[in-house]
Amino acid sequence: MFEDEAAEPRFTPAQRRLSATMTGYWAAFARTGAPRGAGLPGWRPHRVDRPYTQSLAPQRIGPVDYRREHRLDFWEGLS
Repeated sequence: MFEDEAAEPRFTPAQRRLSATMTGYWAAFARTGAPRGAGLPGWRPHRVDRPYTQSLAPQRIGPVDYRREHRLDFWEGLS
């Protein structure tokens, strides 16, 4: 989000794209109250009845099924 002249030259192309995308999300959020905008991967609104997580990995930005990916059913079954 913030420029760091010492670190920036070491960023990979994927990290530079992620940085630009996050700046776009933050600018859209500041402007409209929603992290959505032209050219940005979709970011669905939060709903209590539909848990949702947005992956911000440099190689893939988009929705993630957090419950499935982290096997929460398994972990909750241990308690």
